[in-house]
Amino acid sequence: MRGDQRHGRWTTWDPQGNVTSDGQYEAGVKQGDWMQRGFDALHNGVVIERGRYVAGVREGVWKVTEVDGRPIREEEWHGGAINGAFRRYHPNGKLAEEGPKQANRANGRWTYWHENGQKAREGTWASGTMTGVWRAWYEDGKPMYEGEWMGDQQVGEWKRWAPDGTLERKVLPGPS
Repeated sequence: MRGDQRHGRWTTWDPQGNVTSDGQYEAGVKQGDWMQRGFDALHNGVVIERGRYVAGVREGVWKVTEVDGRPIREEEWHGGAINGAFRRYHPNGKLAEEGPKQANRANGRWTYWHENGQKAREGTWASGTMTGVWRAWYEDGKPMYEGEWMGDQQVGEWKRWAPDGTLERKVLPGPS
């Protein structure tokens, strides 16, 4: 401490003696490399976040992992928000989704994968809104659907395939 502000290396522990955070403060503001232990309900337990603070704001790549080191997600932070590459992983460690974010929202070309590593779907987001042609595949790699989004609305002709790969139907969205 320096006066009434945190300053220097700062480490906290839970009641069981596990480190819950570790990093540096400068004049009461987080600065430099940090490790934070937290609870993630989606992963039923403790996760580890690692990244860097600049003047108290997350900056650069932050990695979130299971305690055993298996990846959960990677996020690129700039200006106090996720602005850049984003990756989320399946529990088996394989990539689940990947794409750019702007101001914490999907923005640009995104790809999603099944747990077996086969591509599940891909398309484009514009500030969190689906836009353009989207395609999806079954876990065996056969096509599932293809169609266009505009302003979060399906437009034009949509094709859907049966699991055996035969074209099942073409759908033209109409008024509700």
